[in-house]
Amino acid sequence: MAQDMPIASPVWDTLSAEDHQRIRRLYTVRDAATPPVQSNFRVAAVFAFTDTDGQPQLLDGTNNETCYIHGSICAERSTLPRIRQMGYNSIDAGYITCDGKGYITPGMLCREYMTEVAGLDLRLVLVSGATVPSPEGPVPCEINITTVGELYPFPPVYRCISRYEVLNAAEALSAAVAPWWAGSLSVDSDDSDDDDGSDAQGIEARLGSVAAASGVATSDVYRMLKAIHAETARDNRDILHPIRYAAGALFDDGSIVTGCETKALEYGATINPVIKIAKALEDAHDAGRKVLLLAVMDQYGVLHGPFADSRAFLHEGPWGAVPVVVHNSEGDGALVVTAASDLIPDSPRIEELFANVDEARARADATSPATSPDGKVHKPKTSHRPGSRTTTLHNILA
Repeated sequence: MAQDMPIASPVWDTLSAEDHQRIRRLYTVRDAATPPVQSNFRVAAVFAFTDTDGQPQLLDGTNNETCYIHGSICAERSTLPRIRQMGYNSIDAGYITCDGKGYITPGMLCREYMTEVAGLDLRLVLVSGATVPSPEGPVPCEINITTVGELYPFPPVYRCISRYEVLNAAEALSAAVAPWWAGSLSVDSDDSDDDDGSDAQGIEARLGSVAAASGVATSDVYRMLKAIHAETARDNRDILHPIRYAAGALFDDGSIVTGCETKALEYGATINPVIKIAKALEDAHDAGRKVLLLAVMDQYGVLHGPFADSRAFLHEGPWGAVPVVVHNSEGDGALVVTAASDLIPDSPRIEELFANVDEARARADATSPATSPDGKVHKPKTSHRPGSRTTTLHNILA
């Protein structure tokens, strides 16, 4: 049976000539890039920005990978720091494509990074890797137009605030959002006067909506939040950053696990609080125990949306349906319960990505030279640039 012929996206004709030009540049950037050595899957980005002289500019970048996944970098975050270095008045639009047949959405780290560097209103044009030819150049088969804000609900509330101003901002926000505590809870409080049941009506009034949305008793919601707040005191490396974050999860057996952020001078060595409790979540899942509720909090009692890597961890694992309670700090400040996966709208289509990896591997195997008559297997070409330093292991395998 003949395969359906690809067709151009009808959205193409609604885009401007400027969009067309940028998208065709995007495909040129992708096609010129060497596929990264681990996934063999290219992602390319082009950002349009206005420089400090008021002139329109374009800058592009691609993804790159290391043998340790955590050290890899996405196309968006390889491009945006260079724009910052060059200087800009505004970042106006981003265009992203990949080697997949469909379009790819930015990953969580890139979405979170863009909330601060480019803003929630940044227009993103996501185009499929598959195209159809035209006299003017390739036309994508699929186009999705969105914004950073649409892709990253409940963004970091302290974004763009310096460390010298953030404590004042946190204190003001804490006073403005809907409180979950009785009024006696403070950074230095041990909450001892809240355990006698005298505030039961107040707890019900403050946390009743959370209990109703999550199916958890108000007293258990309060126990979890108190435990998380107490955990923030363990995050004591204020010299690195003054905001103290902690996370906690309530299980169906009534137990609570908490963990605080571990800050490090090396950016990538900082461990966020949800990842700190990852083993407890995994052990509970293996034992058949269910997570009833999860939250991330700072020392001022403000409840945050989990940070980027936490969102990805929960969504890619078996915790996508777990209720997460946050303050709607971008809106009315009310307490809101949302599923972890709802924090990742239009998540990257992992199955499609891995299908392409398998296809690429099959093509590579099919084109690899057979063992030569002398019994030696010739090493395939890698993405290391000619003349670059290689490790001893690479030399041994050569």
